Parts: sequence; C-alpha cells; structure tokens
Amino acid sequence: MSEQARRLWLVRHAQPLIDKGICYGHLDVPADHEATQQAAQLFANTLKIARSNNATSLNTQPILIYVSGLLRARQLADELLLAFSATDIVREVRLQTDLRLNEMNFGIWEGKPWSAIPKEALDQWSSEFAQHKFGGEESSQDVINRVQAAYQTSLELAQSSSSSDVIWITHAGVIRALNYVKKYATCVIERAEQWPQDAPGFGQWLCMDLTAITIK
Repeated sequence: MSEQARRLWLVRHAQPLIDKGICYGHLDVPADHEATQQAAQLFANTLKIARSNNATSLNTQPILIYVSGLLRARQLADELLLAFSATDIVREVRLQTDLRLNEMNFGIWEGKPWSAIPKEALDQWSSEFAQHKFGGEESSQDVINRVQAAYQTSLELAQSSSSSDVIWITHAGVIRALNYVKKYATCVIERAEQWPQDAPGFGQWLCMDLTAITIK
C-alpha cells in the first residue's frame, strides 16, 4: 500500500466535566459519558463509510489506535472499541497508550480559572512562546517535539503493519501542534501568533494523509 493511501484520524475527547474557563490541560478530568458514547458511534460510522469507499477491501488490515493517557481520552477509546465490535468495520484493532498525545501540562496553573492567572505570566509565555514553561512544567516547543516524534512512530508502525488507518484519541493542543508541523514542515516555533487556532470541537475529528514530513 502506498503512503498516500494511509490516513491519520485526529479525534478529540468529548466534553469534559469541568467548569468553563478552567485551565485543565494535564488535569485528569473525566468526560461526559453520554457525549463520549455519541462521539464514538459517530466516528465509527464515519470510519466505516471511509473504508467502504476504498476500492480495495480493508477489513483484513488492522486499525492502529493511539490514545492519550488522560481519562477523558481513554473513555473515548473504550467506547470506540465497543462501537467497532458492533460492526464489520475491521477484524483487528491494536490499541496503545501514548503519553506523547497528552494535552500540554500547565503546571501550577492546572485547575485554576484562566481569569485568575496573572497577566504577567501570560505575557511572559507569549513573549517567550517556544521555550517558556508556562506553569513550570512544559513549553510549547516541548509539546511540538513530542507530537512530531509520535507522528513518526505512527507512520513507521503503519508502514510495517500495512495499516491504512491510524487513529489518535487526543486533545486540542496536540492536534494544533501537529497541524503546525504539517503546515510549515518545521518542528521549530518562534512566536505565539504562529500557533494554529483551529481544532476540532469536543468529540469531533479531522483526517489527514499519513505521509512522511520533510522537515526544513
């Protein structure tokens, strides 16, 4: 199978059970159960249609699923396995936790309202966007580095297993980081305004070609 036929599905967890306006990147909060079930069913139906539209039967090819280690992502992975088992979408699913798909760790700001975070802390993050560890744990560049490495792993394992579909069950920050790397073919970010703003909504997804990235 050619690289062009491989797809990477970036699926965001469902609505988390936490008040709006709270910083919760690495905070291990659960997602709404009903919303998670609905997202899993909708995505399973979408994937089934996508695979059935391919000229070649794909049911014998494994689906590779990589899931963040955070609870709200694991919930969706569990529901997705149940949705797959109820259809003839695939004969083999390989699921693996990959902590590189976790949301950004905001350190001391986790669990606090964004409105309560000092403006000076936000300004410093913006002015030193790449390397500043906002909250003391992880920088934007750290996130990009781990996400790019996870992408390379997914590509290599898809090639070795002849898998046509790879699924990440993850978070908005991870999806934005990968979109940045794919769009600009670089793993280096310098300014806050370079960071992509668009990401799937809760329980939604996007699909991209899983192909090698030539880093500039």
